Amino acid sequence: MSLDSTGERHDRLSLSPGTGERAGERGDGIKPRSLLYTRTSAADLVATVPELLADLRRYAAEIRGWDVTLELADRGPGLNGRREGLAGLIKAVRSRDVDIVVTTSLARLCRSQSHLLDLALLLEEDTTAGRQEVALVALEDGIDTTTPDGRVRWRDAVDLYRRIRHDQHSEAVRLARIRTAIQGVNDTWGRPIAAINPFELASHWHGSPTQRPLSVREIAARMGYAEGTLRKRIQELQAAGKLQPDIRARHLEATGGLRKGGRPTSVQIDPADLAARHHAGASLTSLRRHYRTTAARITRLLADQAEPQTTQRPRTATHAKGNR
Repeated sequence: MSLDSTGERHDRLSLSPGTGERAGERGDGIKPRSLLYTRTSAADLVATVPELLADLRRYAAEIRGWDVTLELADRGPGLNGRREGLAGLIKAVRSRDVDIVVTTSLARLCRSQSHLLDLALLLEEDTTAGRQEVALVALEDGIDTTTPDGRVRWRDAVDLYRRIRHDQHSEAVRLARIRTAIQGVNDTWGRPIAAINPFELASHWHGSPTQRPLSVREIAARMGYAEGTLRKRIQELQAAGKLQPDIRARHLEATGGLRKGGRPTSVQIDPADLAARHHAGASLTSLRRHYRTTAARITRLLADQAEPQTTQRPRTATHAKGNR
């Protein structure tokens, strides 16, 4: 029998249900080992860590008669996400170095429902293997799992949080499926469908009388999709009648066509037309743009036209020696 914070006497049962031992002893006359944890929040304008720990120490040592083994705390709201005190608490609970965790409230200990459920699993870890369950006491929330009623209330609260999280997850899944159905997106597993603009693809594939149609490799590099994906999409558009191979062939013929590798083939240049334009005063740049070829090729063709049609074959040394 012992006194609680209200001065009433109550019977504290063992931390191991079913053993019939008292909470004030662990079966060998040793007091339960308690761990104190608290955390300051942004709403704490007056309370400090020493004051919060002093309240927990007074409750655990003086009122409940427990042995205070470890005192941990985290300061501030934890903007960087690191809580060294909480990490120490988890380590002590996993190694079963403590029997009871005493905290100011669950809000100081947990930051979300998922965090609270993880904590519940941690406290009940390996109880089926004979390891003793670690008790939890949250003063402001009225939770005390060292008593039968407290354990029932705690497990009911944990079950309620589990159902809430399950319902939230199920609702999120249903909303995602409805959203994908409305948007017309494939709801199956795997890679997402590539949203290829058919007008842009047709523009690159058809070309124009002044713009060479692009190869699949060039279209893939320009649009940022895989060649296999574009080939499949081109076949679908051709089957739907949205791509006209005859238009592409006509534009390829007008602009020089394609050869293996996606590069344009050599444009056939009429020597007479080239000579007429050159004698008319056309510059090398205008000739290159008109015939859509390189300046080196234009220069080589003009040089060939400037040479005589028949040239005398140079005499070799053998011929010269035979004529002597």
